[in-house]
This record gives sequence, structure tokens and C-alpha cells, in this order.
Amino acid sequence: MADKAHARGIKVYGCTILPFEKSFYDTPFRQQARDTVNEWIRTTDKFDAVIDFDKIMRNPHDIKK
Repeated sequence: MADKAHARGIKVYGCTILPFEKSFYDTPFRQQARDTVNEWIRTTDKFDAVIDFDKIMRNPHDIKK
């Protein structure tokens, strides 16, 4: 999708997945998947810019990150 948008001159912005600790969705597998996807979003060259919602919204006292 990003390649198709770029081919038409459209800028593409990536956004990381928000933290979801202590929600019904919180499982070790899903956290690991979220971390993997967020790392790809932050490091890929597919986007013109990245909005890091994970960094903005995570608990600043969470020592895991």
C-alpha cells in the first residue's frame, strides 16, 4: 500500500501500536507481536515519517522500555 501511495506522489505516515497493558487484550504473545511490529514501523524506510504513539502514551515509569 505504501509503495502504491508513493507511486502516486502521496506521503505515507506510519503509526506505532498503542500500549495495551492491563487490558483484556494483554497477553505475552500479543505484547511480543506489538513490540515486533512497532520496531519494524520505527526502522523501515517505507514511511515518510512515523508517529510513535507507543512512546508518547507508554507509562514513563515502565522500566521494560
